[in-house]
Amino acid sequence: MELKMLAASAAVALSFSATSASADCGKVSITEMDWASSAVVTAVANFLMSQGYGCDVQVVPSSTVPALTSLAETGEPDILTEV
Repeated sequence: MELKMLAASAAVALSFSATSASADCGKVSITEMDWASSAVVTAVANFLMSQGYGCDVQVVPSSTVPALTSLAETGEPDILTEV
């Protein structure tokens, strides 16, 4: 009986934490650098953030220097892959 109650409590707690994470995510911008491995990392990150956390992901094509300059001057994009 105690094991069933513990499992039910854990399931309820996990459902609340997952809902909170997706509600807090909002819009996220992520770079896709101009080389092949970055495209893979960006696709995986996009999938995880949009499907797992409910984020509205905007993929921004870029390369290293322009992405770093933009980040330093404007704070965007939110995530730089493979830098």
